[in-house]
Amino acid sequence: MADSSAPRPGARRRALGALAAVIGMLFGVAGLTVGAAPTASASLGSVPAEVTAYVTSGAMVARLNDVYGPNASGTAGITFDDTTKPGPISRVYEWTADRLANRPTDHPVQLTNNWVVPITIGGASVGLATIWINPQTVAAELAEFTPSAELGTALTTVPATAALVRDPATGAWLALADGKRLPGTYGTQTRFWIAPGWLILLSLGVAGLCRKLWIVQRNRERQANQLCRNCGYDLRASPDRCCCE
Repeated sequence: MADSSAPRPGARRRALGALAAVIGMLFGVAGLTVGAAPTASASLGSVPAEVTAYVTSGAMVARLNDVYGPNASGTAGITFDDTTKPGPISRVYEWTADRLANRPTDHPVQLTNNWVVPITIGGASVGLATIWINPQTVAAELAEFTPSAELGTALTTVPATAALVRDPATGAWLALADGKRLPGTYGTQTRFWIAPGWLILLSLGVAGLCRKLWIVQRNRERQANQLCRNCGYDLRASPDRCCCE
């Protein structure tokens, strides 16, 4: 006679599942508590996962060292060593056409395909890195680096509720909160490469159109040579048969 007090297999599995879930939650909380998050968004605007991964994985620092590191003679460049740390990531905005034309608008700024990251070495600010998402590879890449300790420090003080705006006319970094520009500037950068957000959509559209035109041209050539339009099978000997049918 079976012991009614013994746990049933189904109940045992449910108990083990519940225990595993609790352990998973504990490890998840521990991971959130212990894991460092130095690259949270510094100002208003989203930061895609690929941008965050590029900045935090060490790929950005490696690229900084490749492009802006010491030259062969060691007379120029910055040594981005193990103490190089990225600061908070900020989305870059730009003025809309209505705002530039001084027309009344509820949307004075628009997103760009750029994010900026202050860089420190040994705790000291050395400049500002600009990241963009390459439309061809759809991957985050280093766009440029501005070696300015003042600029790198200033942009870390932008309020989290404000949009970081770069004015192309003056080169000044500004902040906009609740539709109003905050007083003062956060530094000036005379040269800055901006990739508008629409550039990605345009590039993807052009790529799709090129593929469509290529398919049309391929089908025409196959039809002219009496080949199957779908697979290129030679239909001259057996026009009623095709390998894809």
